[in-house]
Amino acid sequence: MYGTNMVLARNLGVENFGHYNFLLTSFVGILQMMDMSSSEAFYTFISKKKQGMRFFVLYAVWLGVQMAFVLVCVAFLLPDNWISGLWLGHAKGLIILAFLSTFVVERVWNMVVNIGESIRKTIIVQVTTLCIVTAHFAIIITLVKLKLLTVSVIFAMTIFEYILAAICLSLKLGFGNVVSEEEYTYQDLLYMFRNYCTPLLAYGVIGFMYEFSDRWLLQRYGGAREQGFYFASLQLANVCLLFTTSIVKVFWKEISEAHHNNDKFKMNNLYDTISKATFFITAFVICFMFVFSKEILCLILGYDYSGGWKTFSLLLAYPLAQTLWQTCGVYLQATNNTKVYARIVSPVKMLSIPLAYIMLAPGALSWPGFGLASLGLAIKVVLSQFVGVVIMTYVISRMGNISNNMRIYAKNIAILITVAYICKFSITTILAILVCNIPLIAFIASGLIYALLVWFILVSWPTLIGFDMTALKKVYHVHSCRSV
Repeated sequence: MYGTNMVLARNLGVENFGHYNFLLTSFVGILQMMDMSSSEAFYTFISKKKQGMRFFVLYAVWLGVQMAFVLVCVAFLLPDNWISGLWLGHAKGLIILAFLSTFVVERVWNMVVNIGESIRKTIIVQVTTLCIVTAHFAIIITLVKLKLLTVSVIFAMTIFEYILAAICLSLKLGFGNVVSEEEYTYQDLLYMFRNYCTPLLAYGVIGFMYEFSDRWLLQRYGGAREQGFYFASLQLANVCLLFTTSIVKVFWKEISEAHHNNDKFKMNNLYDTISKATFFITAFVICFMFVFSKEILCLILGYDYSGGWKTFSLLLAYPLAQTLWQTCGVYLQATNNTKVYARIVSPVKMLSIPLAYIMLAPGALSWPGFGLASLGLAIKVVLSQFVGVVIMTYVISRMGNISNNMRIYAKNIAILITVAYICKFSITTILAILVCNIPLIAFIASGLIYALLVWFILVSWPTLIGFDMTALKKVYHVHSCRSV
């Protein structure tokens, strides 16, 4: 998916790529508000034990209600001037395509993936995901060659591909492996969902305001070009979240089971090990990318995006915060501490909304801002993420009697970025002496030496980074156990 987004960024151009991402991400917030955290409740419940057919019917009907409501509002109920104001002049047909594309991927496809993960069919899920991502990439390349690549065509192809993938994966998983003979009444099921979701209702509304306002303010005051800079940079930075993303469902499942069995030792041990390991692995990649940020941006996306390298450099801190945000959030939600999670995250997101305006609004307005465009949004996002992470790690450490690892994380960053700068300086100096200062050669040579030095530190002085090879083996074991 990341490779596909890079191809789209290069071939759509900065402005069209900005329009594409504005339309897609505007519906992320809307879906979050409509969902009311029911998708998190769905995965938590099926992770604890198998559910009856009524459970799945109820959730499927709820997804249908969400889709129908948004479609009716956009197509028939909202006045045209509202549509134009909310989506800043985009055609109604394109807006509907964007919504359906987002809904199919974020809700329908993720529902089937969650079911697969809950019954430990991780390999089947990952193979199917790889197939759909590869097919999507091949189709995009074909459209580029045929000069048929447009935003509307991308949306239409995404809808078709992911509906087909969801059907194929559902058939492969089989209903017998998913559904339990034990049934709850619909009243009991609604009570279960209500208890889980009620504390998060305000969080859903705030989440919508947070997601939509960011995109809308950047599009309004920065324009599609700055939107393109921001999202291309964010997509490129998020490559570093691949490991965290691959293990987060596994982590959720394990924590849910341990909580269901009242195994506090396992819960705390898993949280401590997974959070430290995922952060270190993410930081390992991020710190090296940071010292080569401008070269990476121009090499992968082209010189049209060189104007956004400062935004990219700053957004490289986002995956670091997001890694901890996900592990902390999973721990709190999987242990049914949704009230605690909402009380931390909601104020952070709420306070970040006026901060986004301050960063993005031009200085000439009656309520002036700094007019920093994509760079301003990057500052706001990274700052708010780290504030939330610091609070969550502190609360979890007090709740579960777990050590707060923020000092270890800061030490990891300091060590890794120092090693990365030493490698870059050494290699570029040697290449300059040899009159062979080619950026790609410097990047590859520095990367190899950087990896070797970090491995040496990991093996020889594990106390420097707060964990050793045994912890990494535990993480691998957790992941491999879910993949069989």
